[in-house]
Amino acid sequence: MGIIDKNHELVPNEFQNLPTGFYITFVVDNADEIYEIAQLEKLEIVSEPKDTFYGQRRFLLKDPDGSLVDVSSPVKN
Repeated sequence: MGIIDKNHELVPNEFQNLPTGFYITFVVDNADEIYEIAQLEKLEIVSEPKDTFYGQRRFLLKDPDGSLVDVSSPVKN
């Protein structure tokens, strides 16, 4: 997955408007490892990793255009 600015020349003009009201989820092996990478990359963290009632460990971040990204992994017992 690449995260690029909506105004980048690779993004067609008709797709350069901000989307609203959605988020994209990526299920990974270890959300904590991805969280560390996101911090190193200085991405905007919305919430730190925490375990959910439905068995996922997740954190949220914003992409450069403000879209919400959910990064989750199964909670290991």
